[in-house]
Amino acid sequence: MYGPDYQVRHLGYGVNVQRQFQTLAESKIPVYRIGKTADVLEGKHWAYSIVNTAEVLQQLKETFSKEKHGAFLVNVQETDLAGHAEDTNWYASLLEEVDNWLEKFIPLLKEDDILIVTADHGNDPTIGHSKHTREYTPLMVTGPKVKAVSIGIRNTMADIGATLSDYFRIESTEAGTSFLNQILKN
Repeated sequence: MYGPDYQVRHLGYGVNVQRQFQTLAESKIPVYRIGKTADVLEGKHWAYSIVNTAEVLQQLKETFSKEKHGAFLVNVQETDLAGHAEDTNWYASLLEEVDNWLEKFIPLLKEDDILIVTADHGNDPTIGHSKHTREYTPLMVTGPKVKAVSIGIRNTMADIGATLSDYFRIESTEAGTSFLNQILKN
């Protein structure tokens, strides 16, 4: 946990924070940053800096059940920590915990909701070193109006922000291409 006056920016040099999804969205909709996203993504409202996976998921469920409309930017940081620790048992138990939680959470999605699940990088605990791994990460999208379709290999993670901007009908992000029209049923 960072000290109270410590601020971190992980978006990279030259990234225009004002043209990122969470900044663009805050003037139009509630944006909830839960987990590590509370520490690394700029925002003015609703930041829950939590590391423990069960607590992250509980905070998401509680906040989601109270809100009628909003964006939830959530990071399960413990998988990254387990990967760096090269602890396969911890890593596997976290994946099972999230899978079991998602099985109960997905049915709570409302008619127009979408859920995007991805990772910011790989961190395979079996690779033989504690560094980040894998060039590509999975990107899964679900919701009542989401069709089963391949959206291919994306050129950038910025496509997620562009898709969210499209979904919430706000100004487009600085980078990325929306895949919203590929995933929604007609």
